[in-house]
This record gives sequence, C-alpha cells and structure tokens, in this order.
Amino acid sequence: MKTLKLLFLFLGLSFLTFGNSTTKQEQDLKCLTQAIYFEARGESIEGKIAVANVVMNRKEKWKISSVCQVTSQKRQFGWWRYRNAKILEKDKWEEAHIIAILVYIGDIHDITEGAVFFHERKIHPGWTKKMIITRRSEEHTSELQS
Repeated sequence: MKTLKLLFLFLGLSFLTFGNSTTKQEQDLKCLTQAIYFEARGESIEGKIAVANVVMNRKEKWKISSVCQVTSQKRQFGWWRYRNAKILEKDKWEEAHIIAILVYIGDIHDITEGAVFFHERKIHPGWTKKMIITRRSEEHTSELQS
C-alpha cells in the first residue's frame, strides 16, 4: 500500500478528488473506484486490478461512452444499488482509487487478457459454460466471451 501511495504522489495525480465530481473523467474514476472497492476490497492488488480491467474492457469492447454506464448496467454489478453507501475502510478506498487511476490512464496493462465478465469463484453461473477463463484471483474468475 505504501508503494502505491508513493507512486500516486509521484505521478502527481493527487489533485483528482471526488468531493464534487463534475467532469466525465472524475465521474468515471469514481465509478471505477467504487467497482474495485465494492467488488474486490478484500482481495490482493492483482484481484483489484482484474476487476478494473474487466470494467474498462467492457467500456472499450462494447463501445460504451463512460465507465459509469458500464457499472450501472442492469443486473451486472450487485453493489451498484449501494453505490452511495458510506465508505468504512478508508485505506482500501484509497488503494482502489489509486488502482482506478492507473488502470484508467493505461499505466497498468490488462492482466485479464480482454475479459469482459467475472464472477465469484465459489459459484458457477450457467452463463459461463460458453466462456473462456482468462484469469483467476483469490475470489473471482475473469472470463472472455467465446
């Protein structure tokens, strides 16, 4: 975590805050941070990066104009209805925020090999039968449409 904070400061991105997000980029970063935080805050950095990669892959491959439109898609992210919940783990929020920025600006490559879906490893949804597994983290499996 200390390394990420130093990297964050080194990159000079500390000006990006979410108090009153107004620009599209700020909104996108907030939505990406929320996705990482609510989907993977208990996972390793690799797991958090994978979640961010899947969101960004959807945006690009499905030609969706914003990250927030990706994360707010109906029945795609269960946490979306709680997006205004109070953030209780500030250190994990900060880590998610740093990862969101680095993935968003392209400083972290796609470790999922283009995956556009992920699910918890302990469940096996029927829709995964025609998917190709591209990555597994502690809690999630990333999958690419076949």
